[in-house]
Amino acid sequence: AGLVSRASVLASLDRYEEALAAASDAVERGAGPDGHFARASALRGLDRFAEQLEALDTAVSLGKPGGAIHRARAVALAELGRFDEADAAFEQAAALDPGDARTQFDHSHLLLHRGDFERGLTAHEFRLRLPNFAFGDRATPRWQGEAIAGKRLLVHAEQGLGDAIQMLRYLGRVVETGATVVLAIPAPLRRLVATNFPDIEIRDMGGDYADFDLQVSLMSLPHVFATRLETIPAEIPYLVAEEDLAATWQERIGTTGFRIGICWSGNPDYRADRYRSIPLASFAPLAVNPEVRLISLQAIHGLDQLADLPDGMAVEDQGSEISDNPDGLSEIAALMGSLDLVVSADTAVAHLAGALGQPGWTAIRFQPEWRWLEGRSEPPWYPTMWLFRQPSLGDWDSVFAEMGRYLDKLWRESGG
Repeated sequence: AGLVSRASVLASLDRYEEALAAASDAVERGAGPDGHFARASALRGLDRFAEQLEALDTAVSLGKPGGAIHRARAVALAELGRFDEADAAFEQAAALDPGDARTQFDHSHLLLHRGDFERGLTAHEFRLRLPNFAFGDRATPRWQGEAIAGKRLLVHAEQGLGDAIQMLRYLGRVVETGATVVLAIPAPLRRLVATNFPDIEIRDMGGDYADFDLQVSLMSLPHVFATRLETIPAEIPYLVAEEDLAATWQERIGTTGFRIGICWSGNPDYRADRYRSIPLASFAPLAVNPEVRLISLQAIHGLDQLADLPDGMAVEDQGSEISDNPDGLSEIAALMGSLDLVVSADTAVAHLAGALGQPGWTAIRFQPEWRWLEGRSEPPWYPTMWLFRQPSLGDWDSVFAEMGRYLDKLWRESGG
């Protein structure tokens, strides 16, 4: 029991190799199903999903009870692309523990990924019962789509900047309800949102939200409006840059060459960042053509990589207007108007390009987030975006080799 506990603590600290060693030692000493379950947790942290599933199956065969192990099996099966089996495992977990919000929330990602918005968006609302999603005011009722003319409604962001940008498309429909709408949004988005929604009061996140009749998360708006795959609101652009900023950037960037804005790194505090952030050097195949200019759209994180580029690769750094600016997203939006293409990791920059209607290529991980859906190159959320998917976990080289081929084809077809 001591080794199993030690393995669990080490895994919670992201010390997965040590956790695996402790759990394996526990198994060798006869720890039984709990030892195999601990091994599975460590293996998941090491992205060894096939071995994780094997350990979970062993724990089940040895009599490990409860819904949690079937939820873990479902997540592992989904990572391996075995979606029908994953769906069945989630159903089994839910049958064993019908009130478990984590099972419903995890299942929602699979359902949405496969395009089942009816079941998926309902299951996705279970996240609001989890302690790490305690946004808004606990005492204020959540808006479920009922008539709210004349009411005061708080709309609040909830997850990352990209999530907020993606769901701002619904804000006009919220205003049409006749409610008095107040939006709580992270500071980096305030200026951009104020420019595009001048009639909506904007507040900081984490304030006192008790003076509202109702509240709703931006991420809940697809559920409130009963969005289905075929009814995703994709009228773009639904954000525009400030004209004076755009003019300043146009003068600064100029018109020479084929101008590609690039963003390679997300916020490292995001738990799954290691899956979506990309080494800057991986972008090198885009720089083979001497007419291509790679222009950094990177703010804050990952800028150190600019000092260690492969031979023949140059990236134009835009400096403090972006990297040290609390309104940097407004600057990036304005800069995008001077670009021919935006190539980004799965970050807020990709969502911003899509919301602005800019041509964009987004590099996404094997088994990506639900929003990119199963097997699609053209995301219904963003009509001007093209998705390039990893053929296997961690394989960015194949993604950028493919991008390089497409870029060469584009260049030749444009008469370059």
